[in-house]
Order: sequence, then structure tokens, then C-alpha cells
Amino acid sequence: MKQAAVVLMLFTLAGMLGAATYVIGTGTSYQNRAPVNGANDYGWCKMIYTKAEINAAGLASTGSITGIGLQVDNFPINYTFYNQHIFIRHLTASAYTQTNEPLPDSTSFSYVFSSAVTFQGDGWLQVAFSTPFEWDNVRNIEVLWKNWDGERQENYPQFRFTTSSPNYRAVYNHADGSFPTSSGTRYYNRPNLQIITAMAPEAALAVYPADNRRALNTASLIWKSGGGCPTSYDVYLDTVNPPVTLVSEGQTGTSFNPALLPNTTYYWRIVPSNPYGSPAVCPVWNFHTTTATQLTESFESAVFPPLGWDNPGTFYSSPNYPYHGSTCVFALAGTTGNLLGTPLLSLRSGSYLNFQARTTTTSGNARLRIKYSPDRETWSVLGSPISLPTSSAWQNIEIDLSALAGNTCYLGVEAFNAGSSGTVYVFLDHIIGPDPAGLIPTPELSISRVGNDVHLAWTAVPEAASYAIYASDDPYDWPSTPLLSVGPAILTHTVTSARHKFYRVAAIAE
Repeated sequence: MKQAAVVLMLFTLAGMLGAATYVIGTGTSYQNRAPVNGANDYGWCKMIYTKAEINAAGLASTGSITGIGLQVDNFPINYTFYNQHIFIRHLTASAYTQTNEPLPDSTSFSYVFSSAVTFQGDGWLQVAFSTPFEWDNVRNIEVLWKNWDGERQENYPQFRFTTSSPNYRAVYNHADGSFPTSSGTRYYNRPNLQIITAMAPEAALAVYPADNRRALNTASLIWKSGGGCPTSYDVYLDTVNPPVTLVSEGQTGTSFNPALLPNTTYYWRIVPSNPYGSPAVCPVWNFHTTTATQLTESFESAVFPPLGWDNPGTFYSSPNYPYHGSTCVFALAGTTGNLLGTPLLSLRSGSYLNFQARTTTTSGNARLRIKYSPDRETWSVLGSPISLPTSSAWQNIEIDLSALAGNTCYLGVEAFNAGSSGTVYVFLDHIIGPDPAGLIPTPELSISRVGNDVHLAWTAVPEAASYAIYASDDPYDWPSTPLLSVGPAILTHTVTSARHKFYRVAAIAE
């Protein structure tokens, strides 16, 4: 996904309620009609916020509004609306009174934003204006948002709202094919709003990898604003703490794709800036990459279940709520349980199963069981059931598999309803586990380009009977068949006339 010219930032409420931010609306229900609807290619929305509401939020004087914030309920990652335009003007009316409310002439507004919009997780989204709006503390304000993206996507954002009934204070019109210019539909459910005045940004917040967690060795660094409308970021990444290597300077996007080594601990730090300064302190986060041969599954392939996996419990692929990438899996789990099984794995001392899980069911009855089997016929339970909190947040779960060291078996994650009847929604993503059976420790791989060729070189693994070389166009979707297999004495290979691909080398025991 291409970088946004100016990025909208998401952040939690806890770090943002400072003197320069004023909140209108506290509702927790969500909708996707105002201010923008990702289910359509194009659209427009206009919204009124009154002087009385602005004063009650704490802004009781004239001033420059440098941005606005909108509260996102779901968890879109790297979701970008392109070609977005925002306008603001003073208005004496406090509600929309016409049944057919027209699209207003934008030349009567101040043009405050024109760029792309990238969403990173849930929470507050802030728009940093390119031109501040001077509020007079006398009249109401009207916000006009035009979506000229032209191409809808899955997992679009949902916005929390507070009803303005009996007053209509929002109007929307969304369409496919072309930008709608006809009258819009009046709406009570107006988005919760932050009004932001001039301030230096707060420290950024990590989205992926989460702090002190495991990450895929193809990980992109993803973060979101901690508040204050940053307009650029410096990215530091290193294998030492604190990180001293500046890998990206002054970028506007909230993600960075580094080249990472497998089985390595990394430290990273984001320094946000805007015309008013930078935070005095920015936290350092760390993560540890997987090996090149570990079981790693983020369910990004169009084929489900993935190669080697088993789905007797009727899990489904879903673009909703992914923890990593664009998809996850979910089950409508009953009291008997729904099982998702891994490929055959080789368990050793220190083996673990790490994954992300969440539920959107509010009953508190969502549970998980970890199971193992030598044949996918007879399953045994490992440990006690795992409860999932009802907050709808992703929960990191790691299971110590040391008790099964020396075995070759299948693992299963079983979702079930611990209540008396009915079903519970359980989502799974980002599963990391032991090596598939037949694989042994991962050789260290180095990649270099010589002319139009790609040269691969790897370290010897004493117990290897052969090495398998894999190539892929997608770091999240590796083929089951290697590009080439070579004997244990061969530690290099040159791919001639190679175009851009991702490579990995696996040591094979037999």
C-alpha cells in the first residue's frame, strides 16, 4: 500500500485528553455513514457542532482549530482512503431542517485538508489540518467531508457516535461508480468529535509488533499517534537498546517495512513531530522475530484452511478484526467445541505455541482448549481452559509445550461456549509454533544482488540431510514446494535473472 501524503492517526483516549483537545460526544455505539462510508466508492457528509457544545467541551474562547478527531470502534490496520477532502465554515443554523438536504457549495468553506487517510487500529483518529480554521466563538461550525477515493475495501472503519435527536445534525450521501451530487439523507447519529488546537504531539503508540512480543520475521513496524496531530515521524530500529540507527526520517506514514533477521531481538522507537515540536520522551519497544522454519500463520492466503492445516470445527476466514495483515479466522463455537488443527509438528525442549485470540461475545463464556494428537483422530487436552475477556481486545496467549518435548504431533486450538447453550464468537490470528515435522534448526541466510542475479548464502546446520530453498512473491504466503533442494555440503545458490522475490532456506533432517 502506497504511503499517504498526510496521515490520520489513531490513539487511545487515555493519553489524549489534554488542554488542547476538546471532546463532543461520549456514545459507544457505532455506524459507518458519517463522516465517510468505506462500503461505497464515493460520498459526502456534512455535520453541525454547536457553539454551546464546543463551549461545554471546554473551548470557551476564539482560537485556531488545527485538527479534528473521530473515534473508531473496530480495528482497521493500514486501511487507507485516498483523495479525501475536508472543509469547515461558520454556521448560524443548529440543525438540518430540510427533508432533502443538498450538497453545499464548498467554496463557502475553509478548505482545511486534502490528502489520504490511513487508519491504524481502534480509538481516536486525528486529522491534522494543512490550514487551521479560525473559530469566532460566536457561531456554530459545519464540517463537510468529501470522499473521492473511488475504490472501496474490506474492513472499513466504524465510527462511534452520540445521537443528536430530536435535532438532525448530520447528512450523508454515499454511492458507487461516481461522486454523488444529489441531496443527502438526514441523520441523528453524529460522530463523536475531538476539536484540537495548537499543541506538540504526544508520544506514539505501538500497534505491531506489540511491545515485548513475538513477531513474524517479515514484520512491518506499525504505530499510531498518541495525540497532538503529528505530521511526520522519525523511525529508529536496532538490535541494541536504546536504538540509535535512524532507518527513516520525516516520513508521513505510520508504518515502515524493515529487513529483519530471523530469531533476533529488535528495539524500535518512533519520534513524532509537527510545527509545534516533538515529545520530550519517546518510549522504546522490543520484539523477537521467528525463525525461518517455525510454524507461522496469519491466514493471508486466499485458500482456507492453509496447506497442512485441518478445519473439522468449521472456522471461517474473515476480513473483520484482523490482528495482523488483512484477515483472521473465527468460529461460532458451541458447547461441544470447534477445533482448528495445525500441520504435523516436531516438539523439542523450549517449544511453544503463541497466538492472538479475541471474542466479541459479551456473555463471558468464550473459552479455548489446547489439544494435541498423534493422528488427528485421538485428541488430548493440554492444560486448563483459557478464558477470553469480553472487551473485544486481542489477547496474546503463549503455551509452554515442554511437556510434549520429543514428540511429533498435531496441535489444535478449540473454541467452545462454557455456558449452557448457544454459540460464542471466537477469533484467532498470528499463530506461531514449533517447526513442522522433518525440519531442524534454521540456517542463517544472507541475500545479495550481483547484477541481475540474486546470491543466497547460508550457515551450515550439522544435522541437515539437505536444504530446501523457497521463493515467494508474498512474505505471508510461502509455497509448499521448494524452488530447489540441495545436498548438505552446498551452502550457496545463485538465482539467475531474478526479479524481486522473498527467499528462505530450510534445513531438512531426512
